[in-house]
Amino acid sequence: MSQKNKPWFLRSWKIGEMSYLPKKAFRELRRTVHESLDKKDVRSRNWQKMKDSVLEALAGLAEKHHCGYEYNSEGGNICIYKNKRPVFAIRIGHYHNQMKHLLKGEAMYRGIIDISRSGNVFYIPLPTLKAGKWTINEEHELLHVIGCLKEDGPLSQRGLACILGIHHRKAARLLRRGKTERFLDCRSGPRRSTQWSVQ
Repeated sequence: MSQKNKPWFLRSWKIGEMSYLPKKAFRELRRTVHESLDKKDVRSRNWQKMKDSVLEALAGLAEKHHCGYEYNSEGGNICIYKNKRPVFAIRIGHYHNQMKHLLKGEAMYRGIIDISRSGNVFYIPLPTLKAGKWTINEEHELLHVIGCLKEDGPLSQRGLACILGIHHRKAARLLRRGKTERFLDCRSGPRRSTQWSVQ
């Protein structure tokens, strides 16, 4: 895909194995989602209203940048197209049930917008279309780590390994990756114990 034909969120950006957005594009995406959730008729925190409002806002974002879009396409609740090619499929909702749908699509970028009951928004990038099987398997594991920390609060590496039933070295590798990808935050507590939480 030439530079001219790239959608706004991929320009001057090397496509890697994960669906990262450049900071400017990520901030615009997050701002668009937050603004859609702040509308008066959405403030009731009715899930379907929130989802519909976010999808409408993402469609507007695509149009703003001269991209096409389709609802319920390429495994996403919405997929953004450039020159009729699927480039960014997005699902709205709890990540556990969303990844399997996105991995079946042909969009280069895939991501989940996970909205908590409090209205907090998490963007979770998934492996790109060209990512290898190892990356996809590890992504499944990392999503389990995120889910565990969201539900149970801050945990130590060993505590997390125990809950998930994995070796503590594997837990350490997943936690390091989560920190590198800015999903997870670690804080040192008393007696040098480290507690991990979702950022």
